[in-house]
Amino acid sequence: MPDASSTPQKILFVNHTGMVSGAERVLLVILDHLDRTRYEATVACPPETQLAQLVESRGIRFVSLPHVRARFTWNPFRLARYFRSYFNSIREFRQSPELRTADIIHATACEQACLPLLRPRDGGARHLARP
Repeated sequence: MPDASSTPQKILFVNHTGMVSGAERVLLVILDHLDRTRYEATVACPPETQLAQLVESRGIRFVSLPHVRARFTWNPFRLARYFRSYFNSIREFRQSPELRTADIIHATACEQACLPLLRPRDGGARHLARP
């Protein structure tokens, strides 16, 4: 049986937009300097985005995360549409095997910080890193 200390911890980085801005640039720096003997990184973000391409070009595992279309608004119709988008993303994300097997989940913004909290009870991360 392998020594538990030699097994890399699985980190799931969650990003809801896939656009590259400040938090995403920091995420890329973290990925560039992460000790791959101690940590196994996976990034969840919307497919076919700039962030997904940059992650894959670094040889980091990428998994598809449904795009959350939400903004702060007082308009009740937009708010209903945003809630539907958010809950559809939650439903799809809960099916992710990466969510169930992650030791650490790092969310790069408040919007996706709540997604891992709704993970299935039969598994998931022991830690949630939030902004």
